[in-house]
Amino acid sequence: MTDCKKEKIKIGKKELRFGVWVDYGEHQGWAWRHWGCVTPRQLEGLHDVLEGDVDMLDGYEELPDDCQEKVKRALKNGHVDDEDWRGDVEQNRPGMKGFRSPAARKKKKAEEQEVLLDSFVPVSDHARFHLQSCFIHPSL
Repeated sequence: MTDCKKEKIKIGKKELRFGVWVDYGEHQGWAWRHWGCVTPRQLEGLHDVLEGDVDMLDGYEELPDDCQEKVKRALKNGHVDDEDWRGDVEQNRPGMKGFRSPAARKKKKAEEQEVLLDSFVPVSDHARFHLQSCFIHPSL
């Protein structure tokens, strides 16, 4: 899962986005990502499907020229431009998976653990708790 999805960062108007048509049985629809959240592995799959013909990509012809160039460059290089990438740059290379390097993931987990330990406050025996469960296309 991308950081943007975890943090519920919305895709802005006129911002380049990547959409994939998904079928959930009875429901279908587009699943959107920021352009900077498109992984090298996704671009590899897209490249294989398009076989070099970007005109087969739905919405491509409606993109502004600068966005069309970004798409062509990403398909050629196997990754989005580093300045657009929203993860660790070393993960933005062909053959890599995910957004965070293993070292960064380990460090983040350790920091989260430390915050949890630092925020632990003993509770009196009288406290009570209750738990409940609970394609590329221009933005319009």
